Amino acid sequence: MKRSLPYLKERFVNQWLQGVLHEEEIREQVRFYGISIPSITLNSQVAVIEIEASAPLQQREPEQCDTRETHEIQHSLESHAHAHSDGQLNPHSYVTEEIHILLRIEGLNYVQAYYEQDAQKVIVMDTHNRIVILAIAPDANLAAQMEHLQEKLQQSLTVEGIEVHVTVGMGQVHSGSEEVNTAYREACRALEFQAFAGKNQVIYFEDLVIGSQHTSQPYRSDAGQLQQLQFCVSIGAEEEAVSKLEHILSAPFSNVAQFRLAAMDVITECQRAAMEQQLEGEQVFNKEAVAMMLMAEHLPELKIMLEQHVRAMAGVIQVKRQAKEGNLIDQVKAYLEEQMGNAEVGLSSTAAAFYVSPGHLGRLMKKETGQTFVEYLTQLRMKKAESLLKQTDLKGYEIGEQVGIPDPHYFSVLFKKQFGRSMNEYRNVKS
Repeated sequence: MKRSLPYLKERFVNQWLQGVLHEEEIREQVRFYGISIPSITLNSQVAVIEIEASAPLQQREPEQCDTRETHEIQHSLESHAHAHSDGQLNPHSYVTEEIHILLRIEGLNYVQAYYEQDAQKVIVMDTHNRIVILAIAPDANLAAQMEHLQEKLQQSLTVEGIEVHVTVGMGQVHSGSEEVNTAYREACRALEFQAFAGKNQVIYFEDLVIGSQHTSQPYRSDAGQLQQLQFCVSIGAEEEAVSKLEHILSAPFSNVAQFRLAAMDVITECQRAAMEQQLEGEQVFNKEAVAMMLMAEHLPELKIMLEQHVRAMAGVIQVKRQAKEGNLIDQVKAYLEEQMGNAEVGLSSTAAAFYVSPGHLGRLMKKETGQTFVEYLTQLRMKKAESLLKQTDLKGYEIGEQVGIPDPHYFSVLFKKQFGRSMNEYRNVKS
């Protein structure tokens, strides 16, 4: 009986937390297990502590795992811990469920030691392997110590090569022994909110209640915002794409499934942008990375992964566009060198020769050379005219014909504008 007492007591407390006992049963078993309850009005408050271990993001190797088990991908670890006689953890190649169990046990021992002198705190492990602190006193108030406990607990549970997360959900203060179940459910609900608030903190149910007033509407895809995101990604506008992503993810999500739907929308638009730009391969569609995003359980982590994905896609497209545009302008320049003697060469004909629109070619010329197409072509012709004027005895109209400007008057006007003197004056200065 003495050996079994701790386990029986833990089972009773879990039944109490789950609300399956009547008040008379609670009173009888509280006395039997020696749990200290004040004789005056009982107030209760519950905190639920979840301890998780995961590999740092940069050390995860999802390509070695089955994408169908993406939840396990997120928690596959690069170290394997063994318990020694001194209770310390020694990391090796992989971490299995063993390390999770050991960390939770070590965490439970730490919390029990933390409240060792406090008879009005009951500490147990619940059915989900989370540490539960039940405060039962007229002035039950766990909040005063919980921030400090969470910080100290996270500091104490350290294993090399492993990220240990300690998150606490805190319920409100309730009166009466039967309200312990309500306090527990509130703490669990607060803990679930880590999907939105992030890990490694204390989350209060009262904050969740206030915030939930604005999260009653389900997530709905915003076609306009998604089209703008696709456009920004497809032209390689990285910062603008991230700005659109932030707007999409600012929607009032009410559960994990909703922000996974948003992630699906974003990934789909990125893939459409890639298809539009005729990109393919691992650099634009990493199955494991996409699977991890679609199975993300925490909005802050999902936001980071989606931003990285959007930046990567826009970056790849921008590099390809710049290379293509630079190569196109080089080809256009060579083409104009060859064709400048043709008076019919202009923006429209050159654009047609390279299967692009005149507007697009004009913008690229301005971007790459700092000049409009006409300015660049005119300068090219004037440089050639200057060379012919220096090296030959051709007449002015003959030079004009050779550089694609057969109108003698127009040619002489352009020449004087370019060099500040007429062709005859230029030749006289030369001689």
